[in-house]
Amino acid sequence: MFRAVLSHKPQQLLRPAAPRILAKRLSISDKLHDEGKVSFQKWWFQPTPEIDSQIKERFGALHQQVIATKEHVDVAKETPEGTLALIILLDQMGRNMYRGQAQAFSGDAIARSLAMYMVRRKFHEQLRLVKRSFVYMPLMHAEDVEAQELSVQLYTELAEQLRAPDEDAKNDDFAAYAQMHMDVIAEFGRFPSRNKALSRESTPEEVEWLKNSPF
Repeated sequence: MFRAVLSHKPQQLLRPAAPRILAKRLSISDKLHDEGKVSFQKWWFQPTPEIDSQIKERFGALHQQVIATKEHVDVAKETPEGTLALIILLDQMGRNMYRGQAQAFSGDAIARSLAMYMVRRKFHEQLRLVKRSFVYMPLMHAEDVEAQELSVQLYTELAEQLRAPDEDAKNDDFAAYAQMHMDVIAEFGRFPSRNKALSRESTPEEVEWLKNSPF
């Protein structure tokens, strides 16, 4: 999972050689599957506290630098893989480094703008299918109805492509998970699960929903 990332210098993520960096350092594999399904939960979304700590130690400074100064953004945007690397740093790694804290979402605005940059220019179509799922995540994480609608559209298309006979990696969960996020935003206008970290007061309806929150 992240272990390959942790063995290399943070700045390497954003150099022009990002295609090789991602392939070898970020370990995003188009062949990751468990009985025919991509095992994202296992490889990306069930990290240990130890991995979270290591990610913060190695990438925390870079994460904050990009947010504070926008440094590296233009260089990263030169290639689809470079843009993807920056999206992963800001959107996914931020959640690992600052789990349960407001800072976990501090890179969301930039990550979302980068995701839109890729989609509008069709850069995402130059990536292998599994990698595209990481491009769309900032849209799924957005507390915005339009972004959620686009997320559902993109993940639905991706799920259809992953079900194609010639694809080795298959997953039917993309669209369903995106729809789940959109339903929450449609109902509450925000993710109640973030209220505590962001010092937001939950409504009675949100309190009830949080008792059985799926995420």
